[in-house]
Amino acid sequence: MQFRNNEKDKSDTGVRRLLDNGTLPLDRLLVETDSPFMYPNTRASKLPHHVKTGITERSLLYLHRYCTFQRNEPCSLPAIVEMIAAFMKKTPDEVALATAFNALKLFGLS
Repeated sequence: MQFRNNEKDKSDTGVRRLLDNGTLPLDRLLVETDSPFMYPNTRASKLPHHVKTGITERSLLYLHRYCTFQRNEPCSLPAIVEMIAAFMKKTPDEVALATAFNALKLFGLS
């Protein structure tokens, strides 16, 4: 399942909704940063409190220090994984391990 930029959070099939309600299972999820317009806005007013508090200071520091152009790039991965984990009510370690394993399976690297 792919998402267009205008679908990411504005509809019932948006990424946030799919993560929050469990429609998008962890064993089918990959994390990537090739979508420059889906920069993780950690300060968004519509971002639920439990997601904002799920992002560590270290990830925020990394995000704001190295992602200088505010576009989605590899330096945003830690914050993205923590946001996904908060939406899915899982630990960041669970999400990181599962998505790494999914990538290995998908690309035949296991």
